[in-house]
Amino acid sequence: MTLEDILKKTVGLPLDFTDRKEVLYSCPCSRERIIRAIVALGEKEIKDIIEKGEEIEIQCEFCKNLFIFSLEELRSILENMR
Repeated sequence: MTLEDILKKTVGLPLDFTDRKEVLYSCPCSRERIIRAIVALGEKEIKDIIEKGEEIEIQCEFCKNLFIFSLEELRSILENMR
């Protein structure tokens, strides 16, 4: 059954489809958006992360893209906040 067939059967009434569009999934995540999220943590939290001496990994919950930030990148983010 096509999606139209399923919809017609479920609704139980005659249906006229006036338009058809392809449905696509697109995640708007990007490195820039993740940087804005890191900035939102605040200066103290970013300093704490740097003091631990470990890079951080952030994974998008929607598309599962993985973003890794080195200590140098975190220091740069912190400097750009000032």
